[in-house]
Amino acid sequence: MSERWVDTDKPIYFVHNFTDVRQAVEVRLNGNLIENNTIPSSSSDYHCGQNLILNDTETREVHLIVDGYNQTNPLEESNLVLTGVRCVGQCNEDIVEVKTESEFRLWSDVKNWPDEKLPVEGDDVHIMSGWNMILDIEETPILKLIRINGVLSFSDEMDVHLKAKHVFVRAGELHIGNETHPYNHTAKITLYGEKDAEAMVYDNAIEAGNKVLANVGTVKMYGKPRTTKMTRLHQEANKGDTEIFVETGLDLVEGDRIALAATSYKQEAGEDFTISSYDTTTGKIVLA
Repeated sequence: MSERWVDTDKPIYFVHNFTDVRQAVEVRLNGNLIENNTIPSSSSDYHCGQNLILNDTETREVHLIVDGYNQTNPLEESNLVLTGVRCVGQCNEDIVEVKTESEFRLWSDVKNWPDEKLPVEGDDVHIMSGWNMILDIEETPILKLIRINGVLSFSDEMDVHLKAKHVFVRAGELHIGNETHPYNHTAKITLYGEKDAEAMVYDNAIEAGNKVLANVGTVKMYGKPRTTKMTRLHQEANKGDTEIFVETGLDLVEGDRIALAATSYKQEAGEDFTISSYDTTTGKIVLA
């Protein structure tokens, strides 16, 4: 404390916001843990280190009392340390890996789920180690989390749309097509959530926010082989144009998505479009 401090000085009540993901915030005064929600209603009872941690998604504030009146010697230096803890205990359970099944299990078959119920909106879905599951429905409900410790493959008998707030390929594998049989249908993964929605914490060192596909296992996606990687415009493309001209003889087809890179360094100047049609003889692309 400052040598100018006198015993009539009032304590300081700090209020500070925080936006990082924390399961807890610890407050220690000279190494001693001060419990949360210890700020009394009367300011005459304030002591240094008393705190209130509002850790819900909507608020996330630290309320903290700092003063010297109730310390043994107010002029001695004290250490007040706040520690944010992302993960209390063990965030992810240990995985006991087992050999992958030789037979496939279909997502659509209730018998392949532990409680014999198909996953519904908001569920945490766990593809267990050893499972060899095929996602054989056209569209999933919006899942809260799908954790993959076994093998999950998209069926190539239909277009498949996986919808979730978090997709975590942990000790398992996610497959869409393979090297010898590229995926011939449309595979789509949509991640849902708002800016302030619940975030996922992997351990004390790693947090992932929300709307995340995280992979520490194996992800393999093989789509239709394409000969066209990049082509040049053969005529200027101006704002508002619905037709552009590129090289002839390309394998572009209706429904393909094409990106137009900017000729400047402005990153916002690029655009992307869906192709309505492409003339292989003239190189004309009609933009949808």
